[in-house]
Amino acid sequence: MKSKSISTINIDPYEAGTEIGDALSDIQPEAIIMFASVHYADFSDLFDGIYDSLGTREIVILGGTGDGFYETTRVENVGVCALGFNSGGKIKWSLAVESEQSKDSFGVAQRCAQAVVDQAGDDLKLSFVIAGMAGDGEYLTAGIRSVMETPCIGGLTGDDRQYQQGIVFVNGQVYEDAIAILGLSGPLAFEVNTASGWRPIGQTGLVEKANGIEIAQIGGLSTTEFVNQQFGKPPTEADMGVLTMAVYQDPNSDKFAVRSPYKVDAETGAITYFASIQEGTPVRVCYATREDVINGVHEALDGLPELDFEPTAALIISCAGRKWILGNRTK
Repeated sequence: MKSKSISTINIDPYEAGTEIGDALSDIQPEAIIMFASVHYADFSDLFDGIYDSLGTREIVILGGTGDGFYETTRVENVGVCALGFNSGGKIKWSLAVESEQSKDSFGVAQRCAQAVVDQAGDDLKLSFVIAGMAGDGEYLTAGIRSVMETPCIGGLTGDDRQYQQGIVFVNGQVYEDAIAILGLSGPLAFEVNTASGWRPIGQTGLVEKANGIEIAQIGGLSTTEFVNQQFGKPPTEADMGVLTMAVYQDPNSDKFAVRSPYKVDAETGAITYFASIQEGTPVRVCYATREDVINGVHEALDGLPELDFEPTAALIISCAGRKWILGNRTK
């Protein structure tokens, strides 16, 4: 597998696209995973620049918008990064996209995953998942898992802390309320691991009132009051994406999933998260310092098994909250 990473901070979308294409042209990519900041006026020009530079549109492209990017040579708030792959025809790339995930996150994700499985056949090894922020992350995951048993990694796209929309890129098209999945089949060697670095603080509470991704009451208090009680101050706009919630699916285990908030209802005290939490679920407030976040990175790396192959690329998916906490220490 040949691979190459490239980034640009050129704010002209067409010129940025040609820079990406020019840099990847020497490996003649079969597939590109690309992330861009939301600042570009016309993403179609970005794609045109890539296609014109490479001289073909017969390339699989998956990606989306985020709060800047991490790339081999830099960490930036504005720009584009891309990772190109050429397997010499050994890997089959199966790509599907489904819209209106906000209306039926489970069903839309299930259909998208099934479309990839149908294309890939029995040899599906790994999938990349990119979705807009309008859906319910819990049901998106459940929909995918109802069809796919192979590893999946990915995340929700962002919009530079506006929490209004996240754009998904699929083969030159942009989608605002969609999920896209890229499946890889064939002789692919890889390892995947995840960690957060966020740590639970305070006491456990049970979710008592929830309406989808809006959590209204925990432990007899409004969600805002519960966070205030455990953290020592009410959540503010600056805490969105940072002051998270640990969700315990098994009350007898110390393992937890993390829910990130993006909206507080000042009148009711309800907090909206990127994924739902079922009523009756034990939760704890989560927080992370810079050192905690860095420890999470080491935990993810140290948790990888000893590799029996020579890796040609590493794809890192990170929440924007990690970047906000690290600030100028991100590099």
